[in-house]
Parts: sequence; C-alpha cells; structure tokens
Amino acid sequence: MEPDALLALGSGFFAAFAYMYVRELRTTDSPTSVVFWFAAASVAGSVVQAAPDLFSLDTKTLAALVGIGIGAGGGQVGITMAYQKANAAWVSAFSYLTVIVATFYGFSVFGETLSTADWIGGLLIVGSGVALVFMVPSEEEKTSQH
Repeated sequence: MEPDALLALGSGFFAAFAYMYVRELRTTDSPTSVVFWFAAASVAGSVVQAAPDLFSLDTKTLAALVGIGIGAGGGQVGITMAYQKANAAWVSAFSYLTVIVATFYGFSVFGETLSTADWIGGLLIVGSGVALVFMVPSEEEKTSQH
C-alpha cells in the first residue's frame, strides 16, 4: 500500500471523529464558533511544518492559499451547520460529491486524466455515498425502534 493512501485513510478516520464531535457540540456552540476553533487548532498544528517555506512563497501562491482558506472556511461552516442539524450519515453521503467536483475541476482546469483504477475507486466512493442516502433510516423509523 502506498504511504499517501495511508495518509488519506488516516485523514478519513480523524475526520469521522471530528464530525461526531460536531454533532455533540450542536447543543452548546454555533457553527461559526466550531469552525473558528477548528481553524485555529489547524493553523497551530500546521504552522510548524509550514514555517521553513513561508517566506519563500510568491504572491501568486499566497493569493491561492488565501483563496483556498476562504473557500475551505465557507465550506466548513456549511458542513458544520449540516452536521449540527441533520443525520450524520445523510450529510456525509453528500460530502462524497467532492470526488465528482474534484474530478471535474481536474479535467477542466488542470487537464488531468484518470487511470482505470482511479475511475473504479471513484465509482466505489460515490456508490457508497449513494447507498448511504438510501440506507439511512428516517427519524420515524429510529423512534419506533426505541
């Protein structure tokens, strides 16, 4: 297995924990508060790793990083609000759309191509998201089970 794949697997594992904690924080904190502290902890955790390269960045790269930060912040506020208000499995199913959007941008903006294994992996990921949408029990079914 590739080390990069292990990083992605670990990322998904820790993201799942974060989403569960967001569900718990919905009764005590606002989505913007959760995102603020998430961003603050992320910056604190990554500034040490980024420090050697910070002063060598050109203005185009800095502008791109600011754009990434704004986009990620807006997306994080939205996903945090969704996790606070809706079923986590239902919301996470829609997060699989990022695979489709990233593929579209890769093709149209960066001229990327995918291998057969990439297509199969992407279809498995999107298929899992679609399956989650249809397999999540409704609130009525949950209350009747208890």
